Amino acid sequence: MQPKISGVQRGDIVIFHDPDNWLHTGPDDDFLIKRVVGVAGDRIKADGTGPVSVNGTILNEKSYIMPGAVSSQIPFNLTVREGYIFVMGDNRSNSADSRFHLGDKNGGQVPLSKVDAIANCTYWPLNRLGLLRRPDGVFAGL
Repeated sequence: MQPKISGVQRGDIVIFHDPDNWLHTGPDDDFLIKRVVGVAGDRIKADGTGPVSVNGTILNEKSYIMPGAVSSQIPFNLTVREGYIFVMGDNRSNSADSRFHLGDKNGGQVPLSKVDAIANCTYWPLNRLGLLRRPDGVFAGL
């Protein structure tokens, strides 16, 4: 069920059901958690050597991706379809996210119907206890 309070926005960290056997455990068996980089109508591109752009604007993702990581080592160029989102992990070099599933039935996009929640806090491990905030500045003006 899609979150009802604010809907899903760029920068949100969402918890969703496996949309097309990404985890190889069977339909809807497991949940994933990833950051929303694109929503319906967004044009998302990466050349595989540097930053990701959304609607022609290069994203400065340094505030949330792992230090030293390249935004995307996988080239792609797509428009997010209505009713879908495009997600990427913050640990880009070790995240089987939308980029790795461009050839699946959804083209790597996650149906909004598979989104269960927007994550708003970290409670484990205890030394990382805290609130998760959407990096609005990264996606401003898109």
